[in-house]
Amino acid sequence: MAVNNWKNKSIIQLLEAHNSNDPIELIRNLARNIVIKAFNSGWNGPPFNPIELASILGFSIHPNDEIIDARILNTGSNYIIEYNSTQKSSRINFSIAHEIGHTIFPDCQERIRNRDISSTKDEWELEFLCNIAASEILLPYAEFSKEANSIDLTLDQLLLLADKYKASIESVFLRFCEVSDKPCTIAISSFNERNDELRVEYSKSSRDSALLIETGFIIPSYSKAYECINPGWTSRGLENWSIFGDTRYMLYSIGLSHTKTIRKDRVGILFVPEFFSLNPKSKLYNVQGDATKPRGKGAKIIAQVVNTSGGAGFGFGRAMAKAWPESKRSLQKWMQERNSFKLGDSRLTQLDSEVYVLQMLAQKGIFAKNNEIPLRYDALQECLNQLKDIAHQLEASIHMPLIGAGQAGGNWNIIQGMVYETLVLAGLDVTVYILPGNSNQKDKPKSNLTLFD
Repeated sequence: MAVNNWKNKSIIQLLEAHNSNDPIELIRNLARNIVIKAFNSGWNGPPFNPIELASILGFSIHPNDEIIDARILNTGSNYIIEYNSTQKSSRINFSIAHEIGHTIFPDCQERIRNRDISSTKDEWELEFLCNIAASEILLPYAEFSKEANSIDLTLDQLLLLADKYKASIESVFLRFCEVSDKPCTIAISSFNERNDELRVEYSKSSRDSALLIETGFIIPSYSKAYECINPGWTSRGLENWSIFGDTRYMLYSIGLSHTKTIRKDRVGILFVPEFFSLNPKSKLYNVQGDATKPRGKGAKIIAQVVNTSGGAGFGFGRAMAKAWPESKRSLQKWMQERNSFKLGDSRLTQLDSEVYVLQMLAQKGIFAKNNEIPLRYDALQECLNQLKDIAHQLEASIHMPLIGAGQAGGNWNIIQGMVYETLVLAGLDVTVYILPGNSNQKDKPKSNLTLFD
């Protein structure tokens, strides 16, 4: 959809509030901001519990089996999310995450939002964007991206992801196309009252997919998708529709639950081209070694997380100070510049003709206080965005230890996902160095990478 074709009042207000003309990109970024700030408060998974997230956001959550899926109300001082507890856990999670998505819109407090009840012809636009927000919440990019790109393009693999994250297949479909580096498209469609016609509600393509399917498109009657007449039924088939051009696509289809206001069965479809080649623009390497000695030819940037105390007494900070004394001097000088030495800022220093260090201020203090870890995920994300731009400018590869996962207290799975999404998918080569004897394991690997890890 062209960015100037959005008609929904809520969406227009959101675009104006943020001076944007791309609501999909905007809602994705705003949902990610919610997620990354929740990480700072200890929210983790998988699965990622949206009820816990709502509590972190200060919303009240109540079961109410008399309503459809979920709804959000405003008391004047607080949002209340009610949900139907008789549904499957994956549907409950999606419904609550969807309602959290509604709070992103500036006019949310003006009226009760009910999922699947359309009051205007353009209401589907708002629901579609809230579905994207729900997918970002249930399948956070920082955890999901790398995992999604490690699996085969089949429905079975996506169903395994849905089970692991306790997320609906619809949210997995949407999120998968957001992060996939493989060519694929998804479409969510619904039957008419006679169950003899499937019409596309909305579709989403990965960044490398050439297939675009318009809302309202009627799926050809000979498609295997018509076999999925009940929730959970699946089908697959190699098909050649007129809109495919010269390419045949493997269609993986699954029946989805109908809504409770409009009793139509729905079908989710994954489209994968019959033949495609993978030409990865970049890679993420995990090696045993020392990040102070970056490998390879050409320009290289060492990524170093530093803390607001500015100490370099041990851990990776001490190793860097010993291997590259200029890194310590640069940090001490930077500390004197109070206007720029704040969380989310970074400083690039050239160490020799090919090696640079980007010191990223993403750690608040040295030790945990009040059960709050020193690492600030939102600050780290800002620094990684800066690192991306600098690496592109210098045409440099990136080298790092397990940043943020030592004394900083961060979850390496989350951090690695942030690195993958921000740097690797942007076309940059990243090498992660694990000191011999340390473990690149889930959550917090035991290591001596502290202070500047």
